[in-house]
Amino acid sequence: MFMCGVRTGWQKFWLDPVALQQAGGYGRPELNTIAAMVIEHRDKLLEDWYEFFGR
Repeated sequence: MFMCGVRTGWQKFWLDPVALQQAGGYGRPELNTIAAMVIEHRDKLLEDWYEFFGR
């Protein structure tokens, strides 16, 4: 799972497979942009997740 929040909203994505779990404060165009970024950086996000939390 990957969560990100900023002043205007928040979102939570599952990383394996990539899927939007929850979101608030963003429209569909913004969520599509964020989803594309999550997909693009998925491997690095998972690597860092497992390094921090363990497998």
